[in-house]
Amino acid sequence: MKCVVLTLFPEEMAAYFLKGLIGKAYRAGYFDISFKNLRDYSQDAYQKVDDYPFGGGQGLVLRGDVLVNAVKSIEHYGQYRLLCPCPTGVKFTDVHVKQWKGESKGIILLCGYYEGIDERVFHLLPVQKVSLGSFILTSGELPALVILDALVRTIPNVLGNPACIEDESFYGGLLEYPQFTHPDQIDGVGVPSVLLSGHHKNITLWKREQSLKKTLWGCPSLFDQQSLSADDRSCLTDILRGEKND
Repeated sequence: MKCVVLTLFPEEMAAYFLKGLIGKAYRAGYFDISFKNLRDYSQDAYQKVDDYPFGGGQGLVLRGDVLVNAVKSIEHYGQYRLLCPCPTGVKFTDVHVKQWKGESKGIILLCGYYEGIDERVFHLLPVQKVSLGSFILTSGELPALVILDALVRTIPNVLGNPACIEDESFYGGLLEYPQFTHPDQIDGVGVPSVLLSGHHKNITLWKREQSLKKTLWGCPSLFDQQSLSADDRSCLTDILRGEKND
């Protein structure tokens, strides 16, 4: 996968993103990413990238000509998926991760700042707005990093062990089961005995039951996206009966 990020803070984004496992995978060549400074595409002598909006309003708006120049500077930009973090966009979910990680060319992320982006950008370029939720942030860098992390970590070999991804919440259609490590007692709270038993079949059954329970109470809409086995349905019935009896 190839990723291009258009931002006012390329060095800061690169320093944060290219560290740990992801940084190691980048240096190993498992994916390609570049952070480009929007000021490099300004025609202004002072590299100005913002201006006051026509009709008045609070704050400044990123200039459309700068953004269009930046995107068009990328070779074959039309073959990329062009994304812009925006609270008015579609809600970003694991469904998008699964769809976008296989993009033939790659991803371009356009990071807004100030009071927004000149609306003409969305008419001149095939930009897809994507939202992390119904809240406002100072700029598009943080949501862009979240989207990048979610996508890049699914690339083969980035995390090393594929099971690290397959066991996680949403990836398999359910929320992930709870996990525990040493010590086995913290202030009198212990680890479920089944995890200490060494009985692999019982451990597997316990993990599935816990995933079903967490999904039932935490995000039941996930059940609409998959077909449950007879054992899963039976387990859910037992969970509901147990809660009712409690």
